[in-house]
Amino acid sequence: MGKTFSYDAFNDDFDHDYAKEHHRNNQNSHKRQVKRKLDDYLEQRQLRKHLGEDDFSYRDH
Repeated sequence: MGKTFSYDAFNDDFDHDYAKEHHRNNQNSHKRQVKRKLDDYLEQRQLRKHLGEDDFSYRDH
């Protein structure tokens, strides 16, 4: 019969510090992406607001 191999996670040579750093980097990257999208949205909203005010300023006269 062939050999069977069992996997024991506690005997693994997994580098927990690397995993924590990798997870932190992913979180920071995601936060930057969300912040960039939010900033873009707010900028577009502000531009539309100003554009709308300028377009209809002739009605006040």
